[in-house]
Amino acid sequence: MARKRSVLFHCLPSLVMICRAGRQFLLQWTQWRLIALSCIVLLLTVFVVPAFSSNTLSNPEDVFHNGQVAYENQRYDDAIKYLNEALRGFQNPDQDLKRAIVFSNLSLTYQALENWEQAQESIDDSLKILKTDRSQFSENSVPNLPEPQLRVLAPTLDVDGQLWMKLGQPEDSLQSWRQSAQIYRYLQNIEGLIGSEINQLKVLQSLGLYAQADGLFTNLEQQLSDIQDNAVQVQDDAIIDRSLHSLGDAYKAVGKLTCSRNILENLVIARGLSDAIEEKIIPSTPVCLNTVLDKLSTDQNKIDNSIIQQEWTSNVLTSLGNTYLALGNRAKEREFTINRQDIPPWRCSLAMDDLSEEATNFYNQAVTAYTDAGEQTQMPQQKVAAQLNQMDALLELQYSDLQALELWNKNWSSVKKTLTEKTLAGQKLEDDDFNKAFRNRFGVYAQIKLAKQGACQIQPQPKNDSGTNWDAVTELRPIIKLLDPLPSIATELKDPIAMSQAYGNLGGLYEFISWWSTPDLHKAFDNDIWHKKALTQTKQALYLAQSSKLPDIAYQWQWQLARLHKVEGQTEIAIQEYQQAVDTLQVVRNNLRRIDSEVQFSFRDNVEPVYRELVDLLLQPPDNQLPSGRLEEAVELIDTLQLAELESFLQCNLEKSKITQDVIDENAVSIYSIILRDRLEIILSYPNRDPETKQQRFERRRHKIEQDDLEDAIETLQSYLVVPSRESDVKEIAGKLYDWIIQPLEHQLERNKPIADSQVRTLVFVLDGSLRNIPMSVLFDQTNKEYLLQRYAIATVSSLSLVQPQTLARPINILLGGSNEILLHPLKPDSLKPNFELPALQNVEKELEAIEKIFPKSSEKLLNKSFNRRRLENTLSEKQFSVVHLATHGEFSSDPERTFILLSREDESSQLLGAPLYAKGIDSLLRAQNNQSEGIKMLVLSACETAQGDKRATLGIAGLTIRAGSRSTLATLWSVKDEPASEMMTQFYQQLNNDKFISRAEALRRAQLSLWDQNDWSLPLHWAPYTLVGNWF
Repeated sequence: MARKRSVLFHCLPSLVMICRAGRQFLLQWTQWRLIALSCIVLLLTVFVVPAFSSNTLSNPEDVFHNGQVAYENQRYDDAIKYLNEALRGFQNPDQDLKRAIVFSNLSLTYQALENWEQAQESIDDSLKILKTDRSQFSENSVPNLPEPQLRVLAPTLDVDGQLWMKLGQPEDSLQSWRQSAQIYRYLQNIEGLIGSEINQLKVLQSLGLYAQADGLFTNLEQQLSDIQDNAVQVQDDAIIDRSLHSLGDAYKAVGKLTCSRNILENLVIARGLSDAIEEKIIPSTPVCLNTVLDKLSTDQNKIDNSIIQQEWTSNVLTSLGNTYLALGNRAKEREFTINRQDIPPWRCSLAMDDLSEEATNFYNQAVTAYTDAGEQTQMPQQKVAAQLNQMDALLELQYSDLQALELWNKNWSSVKKTLTEKTLAGQKLEDDDFNKAFRNRFGVYAQIKLAKQGACQIQPQPKNDSGTNWDAVTELRPIIKLLDPLPSIATELKDPIAMSQAYGNLGGLYEFISWWSTPDLHKAFDNDIWHKKALTQTKQALYLAQSSKLPDIAYQWQWQLARLHKVEGQTEIAIQEYQQAVDTLQVVRNNLRRIDSEVQFSFRDNVEPVYRELVDLLLQPPDNQLPSGRLEEAVELIDTLQLAELESFLQCNLEKSKITQDVIDENAVSIYSIILRDRLEIILSYPNRDPETKQQRFERRRHKIEQDDLEDAIETLQSYLVVPSRESDVKEIAGKLYDWIIQPLEHQLERNKPIADSQVRTLVFVLDGSLRNIPMSVLFDQTNKEYLLQRYAIATVSSLSLVQPQTLARPINILLGGSNEILLHPLKPDSLKPNFELPALQNVEKELEAIEKIFPKSSEKLLNKSFNRRRLENTLSEKQFSVVHLATHGEFSSDPERTFILLSREDESSQLLGAPLYAKGIDSLLRAQNNQSEGIKMLVLSACETAQGDKRATLGIAGLTIRAGSRSTLATLWSVKDEPASEMMTQFYQQLNNDKFISRAEALRRAQLSLWDQNDWSLPLHWAPYTLVGNWF
C-alpha cells in the first residue's frame, strides 16, 4: 500500500488566508477595499464602501482607530474594550451613523470570538439605528432611506449575512446579501454589488441551488466584461482584479477547485504577477469565466508597484498556492485508502513514495506559488503563512524530491526563528513589530501548525517496524518546547478559541507520546506521566470550548478524551464520550457544510475515525455479552457514517427518510458491512420486527481479518474481474468473500430452502469502504457452485435512511439519449493529457431503438447531434419522464469535478467531439422537470465506468443518484463491451414491461442471467459490472 504522511492538522484552521484576515477591519474610514469578515479563515469575501471619512479625528475616532488596530492584530478582547469606549464617545444625535458602524464592527469582533449572542445583539443594534427591519427586506426594492444611511446600511447587511451564514442559516444570509446588492446597485457601487453577488453565489452553491447559481454567475461574468469594455482608469482594472481574486477564493471555498485554479492562474499570468507561473502546466477542465479571462492582458503602464499592490500580489499567489495544494491533495486521495482508526491525530501517516504525476505537478506548482508569495510581501505574517503552507506541499514531495526535503528543513528553521527568536529573514524584529504580527491568535495557530509539521517530519516509519527504537520523549522535546508556552500566551490574549486549541493540542502531543511509548495498549496507565498530562490538558481544553460554546473545537477534545479512556480500559466511559463527540460533530457539520470547504473537516482524518472507533467499541463484546439494543445502535451509527460521507462528497445536507426497514420490503433483508482494523463485522437486519418485543431484529457475525488483507483480496478480485482468462481466480477470491460475508448468514437467508419457498428474495447491501468497488452479485458459493446472483436479486444503498419506498409506476415514460460517435475524454488518461479519443459505441442506436419498441407510446429519443444539453434541458422541462436512459461514455469518481457524462456538441463546426457534463451540471439538467413532477424515478447509464485508480469512485454513482433527484441509478463499475451491454439493457426493460409487479432489482437479475445463454457472455466480465444503487423496488 502506498505510504502517505498527513500534513493537515486536525481541525486546526489553515493559515491560507490568515494574513489577509488579520489586517482588515470592517468599515475602514479610507478607500473601498476587499476585506475578509473573519479572522484566521476567510469564510466570506465582502467588498465594503466607507461609511464616512474623517479629515480631523476627534477622540472617539482615535479610540475607534485603536479598536481597529487591536482587531487587525487579533487582540479581540482589547478591540471590544476600545469599540465600547468609542460608543460612549458617539453620543450626539448627529453621530448615529458612527454608532451604527461601531456596532457592526463589534458584531464582527464577537464573530471572531464565536460569541454568537453578542454578535447578534450588536448587529441588531446597528440595524435598529439604521431603521431597518429584516422582515421588510426585499430583493426587488431599496429601503426608503437617505443616501448616507444607505451607504452604511449596505456593508452592515454584509456583516449580517456573514453572521447568519456562520450560524448555519444560509437562507437568512442570502436574504441579507440580496438586500445589500439592491442598495449597492442603487448607489452605483459596482464593486460592492459584485462582492454581494459573490457571497450569494457561494450560498446558492452550498445549498445545492445550482441553476440559480449558474444564472447569477452568468450575470457576474457579464458585469465584469462590461467593466472591461468600458475601463479607462486603473481603478476599473483594480475592480476586475479584486473581483477575480475573490471569485477564485469563493470557488475554492465551495470545492470547485478547477474553476478556482482557472481564474487565479489566468489572473497571475495576465498581470505578470509571477515569472515562474508562465503557462498552464496541467490543462484545466472545465474552464470558467472565458469571456472575462480572454480580455485580460498585461499593461505595464497600469501595474502599480506600490506596497499595497505587492501585498495584493502576495495574497493572490497565496490563494493560487492554496488551490494547487488542494488539487494535489484531491488527486492523492483518489489513489489510496487508509484507516485512521485508533491512531492519534498527532501520529502522521507516511508520505506516498509513488505520487501520481498529476499530484506531483500540483504540489510543485503550489511550492512555486508560495515561494513567490513570500518574496512579494513585506508583512511578517504573510511571509510566515506562505512558508507554513509551502511546507504542507513539501512534506508530500519529500520522498520523491530531495530538494523538497532540504527546502522544508530551511523553512521550518526559518519560521521557528521568527516565532521563538523574533528573527525574520536574518533581521531582528523590534518587540512592537513582533507583538503586532505574532502575539495574537495567528501566532498561536502558526506555532501549533509548525509543531505539528515538525512532529510529522521527526516521526519514523510505522510504529512496529523491526529495528525501530525511536525514543518519542527525547525526539519530541523540541516540539514540546514549542507548545509549552502557548496556553499562557493565549490566556494573556483572553482568547478562548486560542486557549482551547493551545491546551488541546498540547494534550494531543502528550497522548501521542504515551501511545508510542506503550507497546501494550492494554497495560495500566497509572504510572504513565504523559497519559496523565494528556488527560489534564484535554479536560482543560474541553472546559474552555464548552464554556465558550465552541462545538467545532469541543468535539475534538471529546474525541481525545474518549481515546484516552479507551486505552485505560474504561470502555463505558469512552463510549459515552464518543457518543458526545458524534452528537457535537453532527451539529458542527450541519453548519460547516454550508460555509466553506476550507473549514469543513477532512472526512477521512477527522470524521470517519470517530464513528469507526465508536462502532468498534460497541461491537467488541461477543454475542452472548452484547447489551440489549447495541446492534441497533451500531446499525444507526453505520447508517449515519455512510450519510456523513455522502454529505462530505456532495457538500450539502441530506434529508433522512423516516421509513423503517420493516415498511420497506418484506422480502428483502439488509446486510451491513463494517471494515474495522482487525476484523470484518457483518450485521443482518430482518424485514420485520420481533412479534413479542416489537423490536427490529438483527443478527451479527464477525470474521477476524486484518484490514490490509481484506483490502488486498478486494483489489485483486477487482483486477481479475476484467480479465476473461481469470474466471477460476475470480471464483476463488469471490468464494473467500462469500465465506466471510454470506456463509455465516446462510441459515438466516434461508439458503437451505428452494428459491420458490424462500421468503428472502432480495439482498440490500450497505457496503463499507472498498467493498463498494466490487459487485456483490459475483460472490461465489463454492459448495453449491453458484454465484450469489443466481439466487438473489441484489441492490446497494449508501444509506437506508435515504431510501424512499416507491415502486416504479407503469406505464414507464422514458427519455432515451445517446451517441454512437467518437467522443473525446476531457481527462484521460491522467488529466495531464486531455482530449483522449473514446471509441464509438456502435450498438447505441440499436439499443435505443430496441428500448423504443418496448415503449412505443411513452418514449422519446435523442441521438447524436440532438443529444446535446439544450435539447435535453428543453425535453425534460416540457415532458415528464420516470426513467432517463443515457447510452454514452462517462466516468464516476470520488471527485465531483471528475464525474461526468459526455453529450454531443451543439456546434457542428467544432473540431472537438463531445461536451462533458460534470456532476453539478448533471444535477441542474436532470432536475429540470422537478418543478412539474416528483422527479426521475430511475437514471440508467449504460456505458459509464468508475475512474481507474480511484479507491472511492463509487461515491460518484451514489452522489449522482442524489444530485439527479433520482430514486435509483443503474450503472456499471467498469467498461463493458458494446454488444452485450445493449442486449442486457434491452432485456432489463423487457422484464419491467412484461411484469408490472417486478422490482427493479429482480428485473436486473433476470436480465443479467439472460446473458449467460448467449454466445460468450457468461463470464462475470460481461454480466457482473451492473450495479443498482438506491431504490430497488
